[in-house]
Amino acid sequence: MKPLKTLSVVCLTLLLLCGCQGRKTSFTLRADVAQAGGDTLVVYGADEWFDKVDTVVGRRGRWTFTFTPDTVTPLWVAFPNGHREMVFAERGVTTTLSGDSAAEGWLTLSGGRQNALLEEFRAMLRDTVLTHWQIQHMADTFITEHPYDEVSVWLLKEWFLRTDNPSVSEVRGLMNKMSGNLQDNPQVVDLKSRLNGLKVSTANTVLSNYNLRDTVGKVLNTNLFRDTCMLVTFWASWNEESRRDQEEYRALVDSFRGRPFAVLGVSLDNDREAWMQAIREDSLTWTQGNGFQGWNLDMLRQLNVTKLPANVLLNPQRRVLFNDLHGEELVDRVSIQVRREEERIKALKKAEEEKKRKEKKKKS
Repeated sequence: MKPLKTLSVVCLTLLLLCGCQGRKTSFTLRADVAQAGGDTLVVYGADEWFDKVDTVVGRRGRWTFTFTPDTVTPLWVAFPNGHREMVFAERGVTTTLSGDSAAEGWLTLSGGRQNALLEEFRAMLRDTVLTHWQIQHMADTFITEHPYDEVSVWLLKEWFLRTDNPSVSEVRGLMNKMSGNLQDNPQVVDLKSRLNGLKVSTANTVLSNYNLRDTVGKVLNTNLFRDTCMLVTFWASWNEESRRDQEEYRALVDSFRGRPFAVLGVSLDNDREAWMQAIREDSLTWTQGNGFQGWNLDMLRQLNVTKLPANVLLNPQRRVLFNDLHGEELVDRVSIQVRREEERIKALKKAEEEKKRKEKKKKS
């Protein structure tokens, strides 16, 4: 009987170990939600590469869902009343979703690092009326500060890719800030593949050359404002709407003075005196250029400008980022690009100082 007894103990131990291992690798979602509209919720993958769909039946607004994810997995939790919430499934984690799905705002999410970060970002959006572009600015900062976390991938897709006219260069720039491990994540691999086939209009176009004259006859070309983000604005003395827009650019020049940003006003005037008089009347103090070719100006063709007023935001490499920005969107877009350029300049300066330090050490 002793061998049987020993075998029973061994089997029981193995079962307990397996049970413990299962708890370490499985993910559990506990939902306690009021006014959900019914007893059945649907849990499904938030990305194409994860096509799992589960129906979970609960009672009195309470549900429990458990499965074992292969990796950190973003899920949508859809309630009977149409409300849905994003949740990250992490191995060995229990996540709680609670609140009132019929109330304005989001449910409270807790449990797991990625869910904690997602809740942190969402908390910044609560009780505040923000434009899409302001949220993009916040998401850009959040992604930059969390290059190792899967929640950054979701923010990138939600706020930068799922738009009417996504900027491929901006999305790629944010992806490049992510860690190597995160870039091997199936979501990011899939995203890179989709970006390769994404068409854009003037975004990513490079302003290869131009030849203008400023108000004193000095030549303005691609060497102007090197290592600086540049907003090119198009106007004419005979176009009242484009002249009214100058007030907005004046505020922008003042806001970013001393930082790697500049505004270049390009006029379509053929009459030099009319051009100069408009500059004086409107007090345009930033750099102004004119090719005196009207609508035949080659710069218009390169940037696909077909109307007035118009503006184009370029990065320091003179690659087109955005067209026709105004208001809060203009300020937000410029803020993001200027900050990126400042970070790049800072990194280059640091690398140069390190190089000099090493050379000095070798000589000594």
